[in-house]
Amino acid sequence: AGVPCQPVRAARGNDAGAVHTSRAGVRTAAVLLPCRCPHSAAGLAAQSDYLAARGLVARLAEAIEERNVHKQPLC
Repeated sequence: AGVPCQPVRAARGNDAGAVHTSRAGVRTAAVLLPCRCPHSAAGLAAQSDYLAARGLVARLAEAIEERNVHKQPLC
């Protein structure tokens, strides 16, 4: 709803999967930003992608705060 994004399942590259399956299960979300040279000292990302990711995280935080995560799509 207004935030450009592409929903995908992040299978690797972060610890969200391990956290998700710990104990009785924990809801997790991974926000991935497309960038070049991510494992170097200076990665490169488009400012528009950064701003879109920042907006998505802000919307997610608002949805969690309002406890309506499952009621409305965020992107």
